[in-house]
Amino acid sequence: MALNTELFGGAIKVNLPQGFIDASLFRQVPDTQEVFVHQTVDDSMMFDLLERLDSPTDFHALKEHLDEISRINDTDPNSQLIQLYTETHPLRKKSISSKASPAYITVAIEPAKKWGRTTKLNNEPESANDNVLEEPILVLILVLIRIKDVETDFIVSYNTPITKISELKALQEIFDQNEDYSTSSLEKLPSRVQEGVKNIKEVLNSLEVEDWTLFA
Repeated sequence: MALNTELFGGAIKVNLPQGFIDASLFRQVPDTQEVFVHQTVDDSMMFDLLERLDSPTDFHALKEHLDEISRINDTDPNSQLIQLYTETHPLRKKSISSKASPAYITVAIEPAKKWGRTTKLNNEPESANDNVLEEPILVLILVLIRIKDVETDFIVSYNTPITKISELKALQEIFDQNEDYSTSSLEKLPSRVQEGVKNIKEVLNSLEVEDWTLFA
């Protein structure tokens, strides 16, 4: 069951998936950010209020924010996070939909060369499919909502690590079969990633702005 949760002192409200708790209970979080971590798996969700980028299109802005996350995460500038899937999702609550763009959702992953297992994966026996990887591979589900009137880009980041060989094989197939990774269908992504996108959409469907002075 989702839990109705206040963000930024109650100025924004969302329904969070079950199992997520407020990270500020045990670590310091900036005032312009809300962070939630899952109690039983390594998934995390972050909400950021950022200055609106002056980009040619909203999709350019989405890519710019993704590249900035790559930089912050110290990803090689020549091997930035790769977009596997992108879609536009409408906002349902009038308090936000009347003033903001739709939600732009993209799924991105660390470059394949960081996996360090490409050749070995092809030789793994089927019995090894549920073995745990030595180092998890980060999958990022990034959401951009553009609020022009208050010059704000509202960002939601959902991090879910790929931990099993079977999950990584599904991603490997996308890279092997399709040069334009961004056209991959959601159904081809690992179930863990699909679940993350589902969680994000539930958050977006419930997103309401209660107090616009937050953006003043």
